[in-house]
Amino acid sequence: MDAKFEKFGLPYTEGGLVGLRYTERGRCPEYGFDCYGMALWVYRSVGIPLPEKGIGWRRYFDVVPDGAPIRAGDFLCMTGLLGLVDHVGVAVSPSDLIHADHKFGSVVREPIRRHRENIKRIARLR
Repeated sequence: MDAKFEKFGLPYTEGGLVGLRYTERGRCPEYGFDCYGMALWVYRSVGIPLPEKGIGWRRYFDVVPDGAPIRAGDFLCMTGLLGLVDHVGVAVSPSDLIHADHKFGSVVREPIRRHRENIKRIARLR
């Protein structure tokens, strides 16, 4: 696990982001987050300057081969109804992720197994 993400357990879940409201195009805790805004905030808060445009993540991450175990700090890209990547989350442990979910209306922590079939790409910090 990347040392920057050892603190993911409490500060970024129960004690921090979980429960903050979902806001379309939201980029900060005060106003709420969408899924990419939450990921931007998490990575930027540990010194990784992800760009606003989603394609820029490739400068900081490598795609993990299929079947590789998930680790805290992994960037998880998920597909929606049309089979296109339209949602992201951040692994906080090998078994849990956090994401801003419009269905719940907030940032939630959930077991990765609930989303495993929709996770199409896992990216890990270089």
